[in-house]
Amino acid sequence: MGIRFDSLQKSSKIHELNARSEFNRGLHHLNVLKAVALVLVILFAYQFANPALSSAAGSLHRRDSGTLANSTLSPASSFDFSLLDSGGITVNPGSSGSNTITVTLVTGPTQPVTLSVSGLPSGATPGFSGGVGCANQPTCTVTPNPTISPTLTLTTMSSTSCGSYAITVTGAGGGLTDTSQFTLIVNGNCLHFDL
Repeated sequence: MGIRFDSLQKSSKIHELNARSEFNRGLHHLNVLKAVALVLVILFAYQFANPALSSAAGSLHRRDSGTLANSTLSPASSFDFSLLDSGGITVNPGSSGSNTITVTLVTGPTQPVTLSVSGLPSGATPGFSGGVGCANQPTCTVTPNPTISPTLTLTTMSSTSCGSYAITVTGAGGGLTDTSQFTLIVNGNCLHFDL
């Protein structure tokens, strides 16, 4: 009888320990959930009090001629824009070629976007037309509403080296940037002499 009573006592203690363990585990999960909820409330309150965070949130963005690239996601009500070029340009040294750069308002109220060009070979110059102050200038400011398509003309000199060049058009406005890239091919005899 004493052995049975002892085993019942041990069994009861084991059940009590298991119950306490389950209770403590439940408290631990509850405390973790409370901590997560508190962090979310603090982040939401901080972001609400500091709207500048909204425009800096995220890092997925757009494309260079249709593929995803680098820029910033912004809330649906904030200004956002995209760039698209009309394709590559092929020229002979001493001549020029053109590309249409389409700037599209994606969301929000429109804002000015300044366009610039990089990646040009030596002796090549860019000139935009079709925007404010763009009269064949290397930079151009446009305001998409919903789209605007200035023309970019690349002019080469007879001394411009033949070859293929990756040209990048960058648009900056409203604290955002976007890029579009195309290829400039300068025809000619590309002779390379190795010593």
